[in-house]
Amino acid sequence: MLATLFLLTVSLNPIQAAPPKKGEKCTKIGQNSGKSSSRLTCAPVTTLRWVANPKAPAIGSIFKPAQWGQKVDVGKLEVRVKAVDLEVGKEICSNNGFNDGCRFVGLKAEVDPESAIRWVAVEIEVENGFAATVEPGSTDYVYYLVTSTNDLVENDIAVVFGNNLADVTLKEGEKALGRVVFAVPQTVKELSALFLIRDQSKKATKDYYFLLGS
Repeated sequence: MLATLFLLTVSLNPIQAAPPKKGEKCTKIGQNSGKSSSRLTCAPVTTLRWVANPKAPAIGSIFKPAQWGQKVDVGKLEVRVKAVDLEVGKEICSNNGFNDGCRFVGLKAEVDPESAIRWVAVEIEVENGFAATVEPGSTDYVYYLVTSTNDLVENDIAVVFGNNLADVTLKEGEKALGRVVFAVPQTVKELSALFLIRDQSKKATKDYYFLLGS
């Protein structure tokens, strides 16, 4: 449930001792400062730096992450974030106790409290309106959670679980719900509120940002 997203900390409006200047280094991807024409956003350049917002930033860009449930064209897909599940580890372990982060107690599989990882799932709605067939779980698309320290946690493609986005194939005009899961290291204490999809379906790689909260 959205109300239980205690791991997610929205860090898009930091308190600044003094207004930052364009080109200066910043510390939290997606932070913003100022308003209207003076608005700056902390964006990845060679390093994280304060960058001036475009006059009409595209939805899904770091300057204007897609709101909860908002549709964004990502390569050959139309994508919406539908849900976040912080308790998916229970399902993953129940389905297959040999998954990472699980243990057997007798014949019963459960979440291993001593595991080095915890599982987080993001459910997205994907629609193909642009091609004969699309596989949203293929290597054309990579999915990430962004940590509070700007590191990226890539989706785990090896884990066995239900409603896996990797199992989805869409013909033109079809849509489906699918989940991507992340093995988040226990050393990561906080996640930001950003979900990132990296589109590698074309020569030029492009990143799309979604907010995991309203």
